[in-house]
Amino acid sequence: MKEFKFFEDPDIEEIVWRTHRGTHVPILWMTSRHIQNALNCLKGEGEMEIPNPYFGRTKREWIRIFEHELIRRY
Repeated sequence: MKEFKFFEDPDIEEIVWRTHRGTHVPILWMTSRHIQNALNCLKGEGEMEIPNPYFGRTKREWIRIFEHELIRRY
């Protein structure tokens, strides 16, 4: 996936998601269920509305990051 330079970044472990409670969690620490819930919200299908951009990235960038993380896990 060369088009997504942030996937090749050795600091991928440093990508942090801010939860609805304001807690900062590295995506590597998130459960797959939490990632799926965040994806649903990013796509407008979840319980929360997530602004665009969010925490320095667009919704599309977050979706790509989370989908890549889920693929990496399986």
